[in-house]
Parts: sequence; structure tokens; C-alpha cells
Amino acid sequence: MSDGNRRGGRVAELNYVESTDAIKQAGGLSLRLGTAPARFVFDVDEPFRFVFQLKRDAGQADPGPVRYTLKQDHAVVGQEQVELTDEQGTISAAGTRPGFVHVEIAWGDPAAGGIEHRCGVAVAPERIEPGTQMPDDFDDFWDHHKTRLAAVPLEASFTRIDHHSHPHLHDFSHKDLLARDLSKVEIDDVQVRGLDRSVSGIYSRPRRREPGKHPAMLCVQGAGVFPTRPHNFVTEAENGILVYEMNAHGISNLEVESWYKDLATGPLAGYSRMGRRCREESYWLGMFLRVKRGLDFLTAQPEWDGRTLVIRGSSQGGAQAMAGAYLEPRVTAFAAMVPASCDHAAFRHGRDFPRHLIERDESGRPVPETVETSRYFDGVNFMRRTRCAGHFTVGFVDGTCRPATVYAAYNVFAGPKTIVHQPYTAHANTPAALQAVEAFLAEHLQSTRVG
Repeated sequence: MSDGNRRGGRVAELNYVESTDAIKQAGGLSLRLGTAPARFVFDVDEPFRFVFQLKRDAGQADPGPVRYTLKQDHAVVGQEQVELTDEQGTISAAGTRPGFVHVEIAWGDPAAGGIEHRCGVAVAPERIEPGTQMPDDFDDFWDHHKTRLAAVPLEASFTRIDHHSHPHLHDFSHKDLLARDLSKVEIDDVQVRGLDRSVSGIYSRPRRREPGKHPAMLCVQGAGVFPTRPHNFVTEAENGILVYEMNAHGISNLEVESWYKDLATGPLAGYSRMGRRCREESYWLGMFLRVKRGLDFLTAQPEWDGRTLVIRGSSQGGAQAMAGAYLEPRVTAFAAMVPASCDHAAFRHGRDFPRHLIERDESGRPVPETVETSRYFDGVNFMRRTRCAGHFTVGFVDGTCRPATVYAAYNVFAGPKTIVHQPYTAHANTPAALQAVEAFLAEHLQSTRVG
């Protein structure tokens, strides 16, 4: 297995035989897709095959051969069709450079009773190098803004949340809370004073708690405009953890559903692209500084053990988790699941790159001002400066947060690290990957537990 051990990493690889994702079922059809040899990591120019088996219910018409598209780092490198032999077929492939190769196959029309499936492999992933370069003043830039933030008094307002509060939200963001036993926890909506706007989140903690005894966890949101929901971390609070789940935008968590929809189509429409020609105007500057202030809030709580501080998030939340681990040296571990905003300059190595921070000109070339700005908000550069424990997940067919960009950040990260491969997964996390995240965090919390 090629697993990045040269840098101290561990790979948790999901075996295609054991993974239920290997088999796709639809309308009386069963399509199994895997690899031969039976693994998901290969070397450059090492030949392998995608192998598949299609089973049909008796009497079902045969619409013809299986069609496939073969892609390397999401660029099409082949499109053909394969005739089935005893319900089976193979597709030969090899990766010509470090990166990812995946196949998309379809039998019949998936919209009219057919079936489709996808599977990817990593090609020498530990050799993927980022195109993003480190600015000489990266640390100075962030130190300046951290100093600005530190000058703002750490003031917080608490609004209690329970089964009786906020009845206007009982059919929306508080609906799932009504089914939870809250006898062992306390939950508040907490607004913390920040720079451009307040930090906004839900603070869950054990009802019975002691000064200096509890680990703390900051949770950060994926992309979109929505409230933080108060039921999300009741279990963790029951287990003695102080959990602050932040809203990504510093907006209220206590509004009706239409309020968020209006924001998403109005003032916050396209927020991820706002200010991308100037680092001082980038929307991500405020977002990442709010992450730092959320960590400030947790570490100011008298119940915090002063020892264990973790941050977790997926997609946009993964980007925030990486930024927070850099901005707050007291962070002891982070989990970045299918993280966004990594390696915006991947085009330098012929790979596609994240779209939100990089603007293209009329000919499709990256606009230089946006490339320069992106360097200050790129997960690759945060990872170059971070040394705590880190856990990643990566989807091999992810077209939103491309797997090569995730690995570009993973490879430059020098802290203790683990990555979970998801060969059949696009922009999501499988139950097995989520279990691995929980196991990583549980192991870390146990290892740093105050006696």
C-alpha cells in the first residue's frame, strides 16, 4: 500500500470487497465495481483494471454493452463501451502521473431503468505536490489580524435553549431537539463579539461540570446559509465535552427558514467569491477570524481543562478546521473531512483547481490578482505551518473538492496524521469514514484526558 508513511501518515483504506459501496442496485439490477489487483492505490504507470459484474432479474431486456468514461484528475482520457462476457467486463487503465484515476460506467439509461456506478483509485498520492506557493508574509498577515482581533474584548451573550424555548423554531431548526433528553446537558445560543460581526453558535456542555476538567471542541459548518441546530452535539456534551458549533457567517441561529433562504439568494449569494481580488476584502478573512474567536471563547471557559482543544468540519468546514488549527496554537487535533479550499494553484501541475477563489479571464486563464489573494486562504499553506494531530477524509470521485487538492494539503502537513480513502465517494463521507473520524477524536480525547 502506498500510504504516505514517508511523512508519518497512516491510510485507512476501505476495501472494495468489504465496502457496501462496491455494489450499486437499482430496479432489479445489481452492478458490482472494483479493481484488479484488489486495491485502490497504485504507482505511476502501473497497469490495473476496473472490473465489474452486472446481474439482471430474469426477463429483463438487454439494452446493449456497458458504456464508460475514464478520467484522470477529472479530465477525460477515454470513452468506450465494453461487451459483457458472462455478465462481466474489464476496463484497463494506468495513471501517468501522481493523482487520481476514476471510471464512470452506465448500462442502459439510468433515468429509464438502467444503472450507473463510479469508482476511483489513487496513483502515487504521497507524491502529489501542491502548486500553491507560500507568501513570504503569510505569518505576518495573519499575526496582524490576530492582533486586531485580540484587541476586541471577549464578550459573550447567552440565550438558553430547551424544549420550551423558541416555539417558532419547533418545526424547523429545533425540531430534532424536541426528541432528545436534555436532563444531562445545558444548551445556549451564544453570540461572541468579533471584528466585522459577532461569532454566532450553539454552546452545548454537561449540566454537571467542574472547573478545569473538560476538553473542548469547536465544530464548523459546511457551505451554505443556514442556522446551527442545537441537537447536533447533545451526545458529546453528555460525555463531558464542551462543544461550540459555529455558524459560518456570524448570523443569527434563531430565525425562521425563509430568513436564511432570503440571505442565501440576497446579501450572501456567492459569498465564497466575494473580495477574491484583495486579501483584505476576502470573505474568507472574516470567516477564518471568526473561527479563531470561537476558539478564544472555548478556551476562556473556566471548565476547559487547559489541555485538549479540537476542531472539526467537513468541506467548507474542513477548510475552517485547517485554518483554525493554524490560527490557534493550542489546538491539539483537527478533523478535516473532504476539505475545501486546498491548492488553488493546482493548475501549475496541470490539474484542475478550486473555483471559488480563482477568477478566470475570457480565455479561461486564472486572473493573477485572485491567485495571489488565494495563497493567504489556502489549506495547503495552513498545513505547512501546523503541527498538531490531523485527520482527513478524501473522496476519490469528488468533483467539488478534488482528491488531488486534498492530498496536496495532506502531504505538506508534518503533524501526526491519518487519511481515510473513499474510492466510491464523491463529495460526501460514508458511514465508515464518519466512524473513523469519531474514533480518531475519541482516541485523542482519551489520550489527553485530565485525570
